[in-house]
Amino acid sequence: MEMKENCVECGSNEFEHDDVRAEYHCTICGCIVEDQLDDNVTQFMNSEGQIEREMNSNRLGSDESKTWGSTRDAAGRPVVYNRQERLRNSRFDRNSRAERTWLKTDVERFIENNMAGSRVMKTLAKKILAQTHSTEEHEKRRGNSVMWEAMKQMNNGEDVPLPLNQTRHAQKTGDDDTRNGNYSTRMVAIAVMNIAARIMGVALPTKQLATALDVHHDHLIRESMNIKKYLTIIWKAEDLIIEQGNQSQSVPRMGISPGRLSEGRTWSEADIRAAIDDLRPSLEEKFGTMNARMMITEIWAMLEEARGHAYLSGQNIRLVTAGLTVRSTKARGQSRLKQRIADWLGITTNRLKRLEKDYSLVIDDIFNNHHRSTDA
Repeated sequence: MEMKENCVECGSNEFEHDDVRAEYHCTICGCIVEDQLDDNVTQFMNSEGQIEREMNSNRLGSDESKTWGSTRDAAGRPVVYNRQERLRNSRFDRNSRAERTWLKTDVERFIENNMAGSRVMKTLAKKILAQTHSTEEHEKRRGNSVMWEAMKQMNNGEDVPLPLNQTRHAQKTGDDDTRNGNYSTRMVAIAVMNIAARIMGVALPTKQLATALDVHHDHLIRESMNIKKYLTIIWKAEDLIIEQGNQSQSVPRMGISPGRLSEGRTWSEADIRAAIDDLRPSLEEKFGTMNARMMITEIWAMLEEARGHAYLSGQNIRLVTAGLTVRSTKARGQSRLKQRIADWLGITTNRLKRLEKDYSLVIDDIFNNHHRSTDA
């Protein structure tokens, strides 16, 4: 298409009209003639003659408050959504257009408005959230070959998933407030605050918080473990890169210190004694006093070895005690006591199953080191 004026870039007078973008551009160099934009606003009107998008509006596009405020669709038919569905669709539409994910935004707000803690702890929790629940940060690491290879090496050669992706399948999908509500928001908020507190050397009452905010404690612990594992992989990968001399400005740095989290957790003698004391009466009732004493001596020795393990010592002591007790009872001909042992120690069988999945080989080795086959 020919116009009276020439292109300001190349001097050509040949232009084309783009019907999709409603603009004229030079066919030679592609320069856009901005003052020739189509200003016909009828294309942005809905069936009721209302403008749903303003010219030169923000980059997110249409005004969602007007779009979802309409009671009719584009064809003029009445919208059948009820109020709750319309509000949910409106929020989804708004959040899907935002730069940050809805979860990250909601968790930040929840921490700020609903969580107790110092300003330093909340700030650290938000930094952890930004590193562990941001697909943008995760993709930056994936896009850097040096960083991603180091992370995979620290994860036994496997790709490193984001923490929440590993936790969603464990949520109580039967309840309405799990996936459609803010269950994930509450769970992740407590989890990142828990990790922030542990980095600062502070013990957070996770059970009380989980109860108060209606979150399954199992889900909270699993999410906390996933966050810790993700952070640990990054810390080790960064150390490996420095050790190999591959560090450069292009390698993304997390900027969070491991603090007291790197020290890990271990069990004291009092912790072991408390778990054994809860276990002793039931074992004596089931196996008799003499056999129970031998089993307790055996389990105590196993726990002493387990608390020196780098990863097993970070687990709940009652959980590890249950795993060892199950093996001890099986060796004595009682192979169907898992549920009862879990009840004796106040844990759930789901947590015990996850422990078996993650550390069964380690627990087997510890058990074989201390069990005497002649005790049966």
